[in-house]
Amino acid sequence: PAAEVDAAGVAIGRALMPLLRAGAHGNGVMLSAEALAMVVVEATGASLVVSNADLTGAGGLRTDLAARFLGSLADAAALSLHVRLIEGENTDHVLEAIFKALGVALAEALDR
Repeated sequence: PAAEVDAAGVAIGRALMPLLRAGAHGNGVMLSAEALAMVVVEATGASLVVSNADLTGAGGLRTDLAARFLGSLADAAALSLHVRLIEGENTDHVLEAIFKALGVALAEALDR
């Protein structure tokens, strides 16, 4: 599954890269039930992911597939991406909040 996750991040990042102006940025704060997440993105030309969300225990996978996806996306689109999990225990809700916030942040970056 890790290779497929990487491939998905790369494909989406490559599709986004030509649409993002240098310096374009966006942020999103979203919730899912008890989970609340914030994501900030900027088209910096360099890849960086900073996150306080550790989902290595999710689903017994012993690897954080969300982090792998975000890393591949950031690499392919040359994005700086910051993820902050503000609140949340339920893995499904945490993932949903993070990816909803990512969508909002990317939409804002593309709209500017």
